[in-house]
Amino acid sequence: MNRVPFGVTLSPFVLAATIKFHIRKYKEDYGETYEMLNTSLYVDDLFAGLSESVNKAFDLSKNAIEILKDTNMNLRKFKTNSKELRKLWNENGIGDVCESGEWSLNGLGII
Repeated sequence: MNRVPFGVTLSPFVLAATIKFHIRKYKEDYGETYEMLNTSLYVDDLFAGLSESVNKAFDLSKNAIEILKDTNMNLRKFKTNSKELRKLWNENGIGDVCESGEWSLNGLGII
């Protein structure tokens, strides 16, 4: 069996294994983004902290969106405490950006 029928409740392990399988082809081209996705995804939430630079965080989030889009997954909710990063996301039309901290993160998102 290489497909999971619609409506079946799966364990987080199966979801994690599926995501890891799909993202591993990006290891060479997007090494840092691959590592972030490979180590920071839990079920359907992505928790990643970056302190290097706003531009680096923006590039990683943009690459993560592209990688997951290629696997037919949608990285769409974003939350950060950086006003500059929030501005970059908004200017580039990236996902739904949380402005006030109201969201409980129950969808894929970068913190």
